[in-house]
Amino acid sequence: MSKILNIFTLLSLTLIVSTYNACSDLSTKNNAEESLKLSDDNNSGTVVGNPISAKGVYFSKYSAINNNNETLARLCIDKIRFLEGQSGPETQEFSVGEVELIPEGSKLIDVKLKEGKYTKIEIIIKPKCGSKETVIVKNGSGEFVSEEDLELKFNGNFKVQDETVISLEIQKLMTELGKITNYEIIDEVFRKFIGTISVE
Repeated sequence: MSKILNIFTLLSLTLIVSTYNACSDLSTKNNAEESLKLSDDNNSGTVVGNPISAKGVYFSKYSAINNNNETLARLCIDKIRFLEGQSGPETQEFSVGEVELIPEGSKLIDVKLKEGKYTKIEIIIKPKCGSKETVIVKNGSGEFVSEEDLELKFNGNFKVQDETVISLEIQKLMTELGKITNYEIIDEVFRKFIGTISVE
């Protein structure tokens, strides 16, 4: 009788251990799947209630004629930054490169931005395009070059949603650049300029 009881006890313990191991394996599998899912979400940049969407960012059209010549410019843009409002997404920045400013308007970049409200855009200009020049301006008085680190700042409360196109108004900037007669004025024009932002 004692031998039978011992066998029964052993079988019961074996069944308990097997059940525990099976539950442990299932829990581990579920945790791993959940971890993988979170990792995928972070890689794609998707956040619940704050998804990411592709946006086009453009410099606006302008007209800045001096001595019968339209003013043109070329910028070496290191980064473009999107700054949030009090309850908006965190600041986001993207690398750009060389961009030409032309009367018809020009595209800076396509970006993936978190949807939400923003208040400012900053453009950081540095000599990272294979030469020392950061800004080249051509107007009716000639061609002028700056090698200084510069910035362009744009203000305006705007909301980013699907299919949003962001336009940076540069009419005032190009009007002032059309008047310059030496390279030193370029830096002053950029430091004083604050543009506006519009979305479509």
